[in-house]
Amino acid sequence: MTSNPFNDYYVNQAGSGIAGYSGVRFQKGYGFFGRLLSTIGLPILKYLGKRALKTGVGVGSDLLSGENIKDSVKKRLKATGFDIVDDAVEKLKPFRQAGTGYRRRRKKVNKKKRKRKGNKKRSGKRKLSLRQVRALAKGRKSLKRRRRKQKEDLLF
Repeated sequence: MTSNPFNDYYVNQAGSGIAGYSGVRFQKGYGFFGRLLSTIGLPILKYLGKRALKTGVGVGSDLLSGENIKDSVKKRLKATGFDIVDDAVEKLKPFRQAGTGYRRRRKKVNKKKRKRKGNKKRSGKRKLSLRQVRALAKGRKSLKRRRRKQKEDLLF
């Protein structure tokens, strides 16, 4: 009986025919729950296991010293619970936020407002010469005095 040549080819591909194409015997998943268990669950279980072992040793030493088992277990579990809460608070301190949550307002910077030069017609006002503008900038005489003097000069 002759076998199908295609059948042999696919058996080689799927099986362990070519070494480079064979998969890992047991594959490890990296899904959500796999990461959740490995990154959060295992460290918590490890920590709680250590604390439980210390509590058990403490209860055993109390029993050897002659204390009541019920009172000893209550006392040790209460102390261990407070220790676990304290450790959790210490671990979470770096993630604590500070402040009110409101953004600070930026301080307003007072900028000098410049008058815009426009194409507006001036109603009856004469332009000042450069010398007059410089004199005004120095504060020698006020604008009203200058204009009054100009009007007097025109009349006489």
